[in-house]
Amino acid sequence: RIPEGVEASRPAYWGAHHLVLGGFMRYSAGKGPYVGPRRSANPADILMQQGALRIHPDLQAVYDNLMESMKGEDGKPLEYMTLHARVEPDMQRHGVCRDRKVYNLTEIIRFVEEKWPDPPVPAVFLPINREVLEEEGFPNKKHPEKTNWIAVENLRVLDDVLENGLWGGRVKVFRFGANVMKGTKYENRPSISGSMISYFIALNCKIFVGTAVSSYSHGIVTTRFHRKEKENYEYLPDGLHHWTPPDMRLPPPFEC
Repeated sequence: RIPEGVEASRPAYWGAHHLVLGGFMRYSAGKGPYVGPRRSANPADILMQQGALRIHPDLQAVYDNLMESMKGEDGKPLEYMTLHARVEPDMQRHGVCRDRKVYNLTEIIRFVEEKWPDPPVPAVFLPINREVLEEEGFPNKKHPEKTNWIAVENLRVLDDVLENGLWGGRVKVFRFGANVMKGTKYENRPSISGSMISYFIALNCKIFVGTAVSSYSHGIVTTRFHRKEKENYEYLPDGLHHWTPPDMRLPPPFEC
């Protein structure tokens, strides 16, 4: 309830979720009661990120099957890049850190191919929620003026790269949707269980590209940092930036 005499043009819900998020943002910036020495992460947290935190054996079996599909013709595992392009419609409406967002999947791909004119890996893992993208990824025939043309274009580009690859077809693109959970004990919660598996696949890539606007991207970068994997890049409106340069002492804080 807005007190009498107070004007509010953009009222917003404030509750437990925001308190938890605020606490996490403080912790990631090296503040609060749970941080370790010299504003570092808590030692227990670092141990989990370095490998103590593992997926359940049942999910591990699904993970292993997916990784089998990411092998080359010689049967050996492919080195791969993870590209976490957070372009689903809900991120378009997310009102924080707009100056750090890139909404167009084509633009993000252009940044990547310009950064590495020759492919640095033979495969790219592209974790993106196609089901959410599909909700607004088609022209609105009843109300054309309400069509989300950004989502329409992003869905078209997603389907194109999944079929034709990147770097002119020289690099294969992988994406594992919620359907990989069919027939498992997790099929009733395919989105959250699928995102867990995608998280662990992303951790083991050679190069990670993501966005600081996403807590998912940030979590991957922080974990890779503690595993001394520094080939992590953030896409911004002006291109790719090295997210974790070699001389960085602490992982970047989550600010969005």
